[in-house]
Amino acid sequence: MQIRPQPLSQAWQWFIQTVNLGTGNPRAIFGAAALLVATLMMVLIVGSLLTGLLGGGAGTPPGTALLALTLLLMVGMSILMPILLAGLMYVIREAEAGRPIHAHDVYQPFRQGRAGQLAGFGVVQMLLSALHMWVSAQLAGSEAYAVLLQGPFQNGTTEVAQLPELKHPLLLPLWGLLSSYFNTTVVLLGVALTMLSGLPFLAALKLAARATVRNLPAYLLVACLFAFALGALLLVLSMMGAMLVGALSQIFPPLATLLGLLFMVVILSVTLVVVCGSSYLIWRDTFAGEGDVSSANPPHSGGITV
Repeated sequence: MQIRPQPLSQAWQWFIQTVNLGTGNPRAIFGAAALLVATLMMVLIVGSLLTGLLGGGAGTPPGTALLALTLLLMVGMSILMPILLAGLMYVIREAEAGRPIHAHDVYQPFRQGRAGQLAGFGVVQMLLSALHMWVSAQLAGSEAYAVLLQGPFQNGTTEVAQLPELKHPLLLPLWGLLSSYFNTTVVLLGVALTMLSGLPFLAALKLAARATVRNLPAYLLVACLFAFALGALLLVLSMMGAMLVGALSQIFPPLATLLGLLFMVVILSVTLVVVCGSSYLIWRDTFAGEGDVSSANPPHSGGITV
């Protein structure tokens, strides 16, 4: 499959087109994102209940069964995530092509028998994350990296922990940026190639890695654009949610809890639509075949559709 080179200016087009996603069928797209969030939350709730049943009392060290279940839950979430992300990409593609689609089609990877192939990207993500942590520890130094992982406040105090001297203070942030870029882009493009182009796991992984290197400037720029935009949006939504929940907690605490949960689902759903929507657009412009209805680029607009 051919990899189309993307100019740096294409990053802005992807940004605008992603903002405009969902105007044709917002119920299906955002409903699918909400179902994705709800599915992950249900898995976490069930896992938490099981770990609570296996866990001992306060101060009791965790047993082997509890540790195994916790590890299984983490692995299961990592494997389930790319499958559901692929389903959301499928919903977005069908909605943008004007074909009938529903929110429950986020589970389409299971119906099409692609779940096994897509689960491989969860394993890749775990391996890449482990590599990221190992290299980061070498660049920072074991002691300094342990402090970074624990955060600025340690031992339950408000005193900011003093960070030991880093071994490579310039290489560490550069590695973090490039590692996060490659880890995220390779997995998302690989998921899109498997779900939307029908490629097997290994072929999709290799092609995604090649495209990630070849189109690095455009991909990295659009990632930075979304990072800043999403950060600002999530900050505003979080502040609004905190104000409303705080006000309602003084009047009717159960309603405040429900509203807080709703805000969390909304924030996560918007984030997922942006991530999967931009991944779909990048896949479409980089890989989609000429005869694919989803490969036809809409007229480039300089503004945001409302």
